[in-house]
Amino acid sequence: MRLEAPVILFGRRADTPTINRDDPLPRFDPPAHTGDGPGRGRHLSVPAGHMIKAALLVSGRLEIGEGCHVIGDLRAGRGIIIGRNVVIEGAVYSDGSISIGACCRIVGPIVARNQITLGTQGWVGSPIEPATMLAEQIRIYEGSVVHGSVIAYRQGEVVDERNPG
Repeated sequence: MRLEAPVILFGRRADTPTINRDDPLPRFDPPAHTGDGPGRGRHLSVPAGHMIKAALLVSGRLEIGEGCHVIGDLRAGRGIIIGRNVVIEGAVYSDGSISIGACCRIVGPIVARNQITLGTQGWVGSPIEPATMLAEQIRIYEGSVVHGSVIAYRQGEVVDERNPG
């Protein structure tokens, strides 16, 4: 399955996700590891409601908590789990799968070896910065919008959140 367009709407018309940023988020500093920079290590979990201004690279699993704002790329060897209401200004790469919660906004490309799941009312790319989603399997929940392209090598599916079966 391959879709390319300035705007790709999946299912019912989505509203722009509103992400409340009235209160400044506390900054998250990854634990120090040997290597070339912050966030390098086996597994990393970022607590909910934090700001991250760094590229995060882990060999294992990476989890980004609900309501976080990431300015930088994410890369994980074993998979990435992104909570609800997260903003990512950067690319997301995994040698495993990527699960993105509802109402997330991702400005860069999303590439996974296995599967990408984009929760309801997710936004990928923008009209002036199109992005690509690329994986073997892609599941996109209704109400999501992608500006750019969606490429699923094996299977692509739009899921109705009212009937996910």
